[in-house]
Amino acid sequence: MFDLHDCQIDASYSWRPEFGDNKPRVRIAIFPDRLTVTAFEDASEELTRGMTLFAGDPSASWRDVVTAVLDSEEYYTLNPDWPFSTTIVGPLDLIFTPDGTTALKMIALAWLGAEWTEAVRFLLSHSDDDIAHLDRTGDLLGLINRASSETTAAFVEPSGDLGADEFFHALLTALLAGEGVEPAADHLIAEHWE
Repeated sequence: MFDLHDCQIDASYSWRPEFGDNKPRVRIAIFPDRLTVTAFEDASEELTRGMTLFAGDPSASWRDVVTAVLDSEEYYTLNPDWPFSTTIVGPLDLIFTPDGTTALKMIALAWLGAEWTEAVRFLLSHSDDDIAHLDRTGDLLGLINRASSETTAAFVEPSGDLGADEFFHALLTALLAGEGVEPAADHLIAEHWE
């Protein structure tokens, strides 16, 4: 689940067709002596900008690669107003060619930025087994997307004693414990809003 292989990850903009010509993507390439993670963005019709997020030993651990992507701060999207506004590109907009492993999903989430980067930082504090279990029981990208959506819905009216990051972390903790996102969100809302 945590192996790295050559892969291209495209952000598809499924719900914003007016941005269909812009094809942001991340390319993971493994050579005999090097592993690279490069983000590409079409700056114009004639120009594509590439940014190296990781370049190193092909035997590097997936955690080292994900941490390098986080430390690069070359996130694709920023959303300082989350959860009060929606992020343009989310996990469900990602297309992996070929299919993504858990490690590749973590790289993609780290690249996306906004709340997705926050989810990666949180998950990195847990074991590989916990993260793999989460991805096996329900797709990692879909579960994190639901946790973000529940956080956004809850904070239409902010809580007086609970921050959005705390709420989001509590939902991720519930997921890691095998609980559903919606019941965990309902419990938190009952405890902190009602």
